[in-house]
Amino acid sequence: MKKSVKYGLLTIALCGMTWLGNISPADAYMYGIYNNRPQNYPMQMADGINLCYTQMDSGIYVDETSAYIASQNGPKYTLEANLIYWNNKNGSQSIHTTSFLYDTKARKIYPIYDGKISSRSIGPAQYHTSEAELRHISQALQIWHAVMKKDWRW
Repeated sequence: MKKSVKYGLLTIALCGMTWLGNISPADAYMYGIYNNRPQNYPMQMADGINLCYTQMDSGIYVDETSAYIASQNGPKYTLEANLIYWNNKNGSQSIHTTSFLYDTKARKIYPIYDGKISSRSIGPAQYHTSEAELRHISQALQIWHAVMKKDWRW
């Protein structure tokens, strides 16, 4: 009996990982699977400016209307978009531009910090445990979808 319960729980855990692995991190945020979004954060600030995730007292929104292809070299695309950080407590906003390199052949995404491509790619959610990595994945997938009009394929 103990063995069957143990294997049953293992099966449920593996099926759950598979199910979560098939949902994009951006969707996971939006549907509350990853981040239980407080009710006082609107899903949209304006048309095309959509909530990506919440962190502490801020809602981080991707301005999908600002997203564009900054460069393309074969199967590699650099996409940029503005992120709007909205402080829920005092209503202040700040805007930051973020960039990612998408390698469609290798199926990898690299964050770009201060114009330098990170040597470490970000990947499917099941391989990442930190919230910082999931936030980058969520931003990257939302920007890719805004520009390319389709979901990223790992």
